[in-house]
Amino acid sequence: MPDGEGVPAQEPAPGEPGDGPGREDRTGPETPADTPFRRLHPLTPLARGWGLLAGGIAALATNVRDVEEWLTPGRAGVILGVLLVVAFAYGYLSWRFTRYRIAEGELRLDTGVVFRRTRHVRIDRLQAVDVVRPLVARLLGLAALRMEVAGGGSEAPLAYLSEDDAMALRAELLARAAGVLGLAAPLESAAAVGGPPSAAAPPTGTVAAPAGASAVGSAAGPAVGVSAAGASGVGVGPALQAPEGRLVEVPTRELVISLLLNLGTWGAVVGAAAVAVPLVVIGDSPFAIVLTLVPAISWVWAASFGAFSRHFGFTLSESPDGLRIRHGLLENRHQTVPPGRVQAVEISQPVLWRRRDWVRVRVNVAGYAGAEAAEQTSILLPVAPRALALHVIRRVVPGLDLDAVVWHPVPRRARWLRPWWWRGLHHGVTEDVFLTRYGLLNRTTALIPHAKVQSMAWSQGPLQRRLGLASVRLHSTDGPVGVVADHRDAGTARRMVLEQAERSRIGRRQDGPERWMTAPGGGAG
Repeated sequence: MPDGEGVPAQEPAPGEPGDGPGREDRTGPETPADTPFRRLHPLTPLARGWGLLAGGIAALATNVRDVEEWLTPGRAGVILGVLLVVAFAYGYLSWRFTRYRIAEGELRLDTGVVFRRTRHVRIDRLQAVDVVRPLVARLLGLAALRMEVAGGGSEAPLAYLSEDDAMALRAELLARAAGVLGLAAPLESAAAVGGPPSAAAPPTGTVAAPAGASAVGSAAGPAVGVSAAGASGVGVGPALQAPEGRLVEVPTRELVISLLLNLGTWGAVVGAAAVAVPLVVIGDSPFAIVLTLVPAISWVWAASFGAFSRHFGFTLSESPDGLRIRHGLLENRHQTVPPGRVQAVEISQPVLWRRRDWVRVRVNVAGYAGAEAAEQTSILLPVAPRALALHVIRRVVPGLDLDAVVWHPVPRRARWLRPWWWRGLHHGVTEDVFLTRYGLLNRTTALIPHAKVQSMAWSQGPLQRRLGLASVRLHSTDGPVGVVADHRDAGTARRMVLEQAERSRIGRRQDGPERWMTAPGGGAG
C-alpha cells in the first residue's frame, strides 16, 4: 500500500445527507407560494452598524504604525465619525433590501444592496438551526438565526429578529425539517413530534446521573412554541418545540477554576506580557502604544476571558430532538445537537485537572461548515467530572464503556519517535467504536463510531519506514476531533485498515438513515 493511501468507507445508506434527489421529502405539505414576505426587525441597522464600526476600528489599530505621524487624535475622531455614518447607512440599506418567507418547502431569503441575491434553503436539507444573541443584539432584544444545510454548507444568518420571533421561526423550521409539521391539523402535544409518551407534559425531573456529579441540575427548560399565526404567517401547531430535561449545568466557580488550571491561559498571559512590557518601556507615543497593545490584549482575552465568556452559563439539556446547549455571556447561543449527527468524540484532561478528575468533551458534528462554526459547536462539555462526562457521552454513543476497552500499545521501537510519551500511545476497538489514546500533558481519548467513518488512510514517513512503523488515520466530518493511531507496526497498521473498512461497512448497514424525530419505519413517534 503506497504512502498516504486512503481506503474509502462504504457509501452512505439511502436517506442520509448527500443522498441527492432520492432523499425522502420530509417537509410535510407544501406552504402556499403566495405566503407574504417578512422583514427583519427595524432595529437591525443599529445592531449591524456597530459590527461594521468595530471592524473599521480594528483595521485602523492594525495599521497604526504606517500612519503614526499623520494620525492625530483629532483626525482619528473624524475618521471614526465617518465610519459611524457609513456603517449605519449601510445597515439601513441592508435591512431595507432584505426579506424572507417560507414557501413551497423552502426558506427564501432575498438580500443585497448593490447586487441582489436570492437564496433558496431547502428545509428538508437543514442540519441545524441555531439562535445566536450577540451582546449589542441582546441589549436591543434581538437574536439571529444561523442555518446549516446538508453537505456542510452554511447559509447567511437571518440577523436580526426579535427574540420571540427567532425562537418561533427556529421551532417551525426544525419541525418542518423533522417532517412533523403539517398544515391540515395543529399538533396537540410534544408527543406528536416523536417524543416519548410522557413528553406531552413538562418534565418533572432529570435523567439520572452518576452519584457525585455536582454539575447536574434538576430543572426543565422552557417549551417554546409557535402561535396560531406562526413566524411565517402560516397556521401551525402551538407546541412545536418539545420539552426538555436538564442534564448538566456547569457552575461558574468550576469554569473559572478550570481556566486558571489551564496551561494555555498562563501561556497567553506570559506571551502578551513579553510583547507589552518592552513596548511600554521604549514607546514614545501613548496613542500608538494603546493601539498597538490591542492585539496583545486580544490574545489574552481569547485564551482566558474569551473562553469564560463563551462557556458562561453552560447548560446541557435533553429533548426528543437531541441535546440542547445554551451558553455565552456576551454572545448567547442556543443550539441543538441531534445525537445521530455526532461523528466523533474527544475526551481530554489537562495535567492540572487530573487531581480533580475533570475532563473536557469535544465532538465533530455533521452539518457545520467552516472553522468558526466548528469551534463554536464542538464543545459538548467545557469542564465536568469524568463520571458525568461519560454519562453524557453515552447519550450520543450508546453503550460506550471505556473500562471494558482492551487497549493495544505501540511497539517498543516507537520510543525513538516519541521518547517521552510512547507508553501512552494506545488504540482499541469495541463492537461499536474505534478509539485512540495519547498525550503527556493533555491526556486525550478520541473515538469514532464505525458507522461514522468516512475513509481511512495508511501513511508511513521516512523515519517510520526505517523503524517498520506506520500510522492509521480515520476520517470524520470537519471538526477539531481527529482519530489517529500513530506509530503502529506497519503490518498491523495494514490489517487495521482492512478490518476497519469491514466494520464500517457493517456499521453503516445497521445504522440506517438519519431521522431527527421520525422512527425508522417512517412514522413519527
